[in-house]
Amino acid sequence: MTDNNNNNNEIIVEKKKRNKGIFIFKQFTVNHEICAQKVGSDALLLAGYTAIGKSVEYEQLVWSGKVYDYDYGIGGEILNKGLEDGQWPRHVLDIGTGCGVLSLMLAQRFKQSIINSIDIDESAIQQTTMNIDNIYKEHPENVTKNMYLFHTPIQEFQPTLTVPCELEKNKHVHRERKDMAPAIDDRYDLIISAPPYFKSDITIDQQVSAMKTNRRIARHTHTLSMKDLVQSVVRLLKPDTGIFTTIVSIPYPSDDLEEEALKQGLVLLELVLVTDTPDSKVVRKMYKFYLPSQPQPNQPPPTQRNFPIYETSIKDSNLKTHRKHSNQYKWMLNDFCNHFNKEKDLLLP
Repeated sequence: MTDNNNNNNEIIVEKKKRNKGIFIFKQFTVNHEICAQKVGSDALLLAGYTAIGKSVEYEQLVWSGKVYDYDYGIGGEILNKGLEDGQWPRHVLDIGTGCGVLSLMLAQRFKQSIINSIDIDESAIQQTTMNIDNIYKEHPENVTKNMYLFHTPIQEFQPTLTVPCELEKNKHVHRERKDMAPAIDDRYDLIISAPPYFKSDITIDQQVSAMKTNRRIARHTHTLSMKDLVQSVVRLLKPDTGIFTTIVSIPYPSDDLEEEALKQGLVLLELVLVTDTPDSKVVRKMYKFYLPSQPQPNQPPPTQRNFPIYETSIKDSNLKTHRKHSNQYKWMLNDFCNHFNKEKDLLLP
């Protein structure tokens, strides 16, 4: 009995050691050891959701009203995987890029899109720079060739004026013009953000003020409130055709986000209620907004969907039985990663 426990402990330690600081996708590896915000469920859900398909009504992204069958291990195709001209966002903005995972996943999906990734935190910029350049060296014509990184608060970002960070890949893409980024018309077809969502006042909250700066910026809203985020989206999103997707916790900052979106004229097209399992409470909300150029008095109510991450609860899981991800989760992320294979591949004898 003791030997078995020791073996189990060794396996757990080895698993943690093997995965520490990196997340392995099908087409690339993301390092996240030096930035505060790691690759996690929020990022995977939001990028997968945003990239999953095209909304026919608005000639844009994300789910349409059709229900798609998924047969795990057999049917792995993503809707509109081979996108034609006009069916992909030409210019994408990632607000608060962290290690760059949202941008990288969208760059894999939309290979012709120009992707601008923004962060205020120096460690996040260093991490994303490392990831972009490392992936470019391995796959120069694949994922990162159209990615550009900006070290600036979104409140001050100006697409045609803000100078991008130096990236090694730009020496090859643009020769000596290392600071060059393709010009856009000040507005984006797609804006995506997984913003910080802990509300705090660092002037009075000593525990928060004592945190490492990068962790505080990544997790707390004092540098990016929902008001700042929505105002920036309204300033930078293309009216009528642009799409803004985001994921937040509940009830804060989801209540603030919805209130600010209503004030600023964003219209909610789709709301996804994320739960741990089909019968558990909502833990996150994912949103799909657009910005009408004119008031829409007869706007139909948003589509609402339920999205369980797992089929089984944590109490039904043990060392020999990993939690089973839902078919929706597997189908949505099948083109990007296969970490859910542990359900069948990593079972202990």
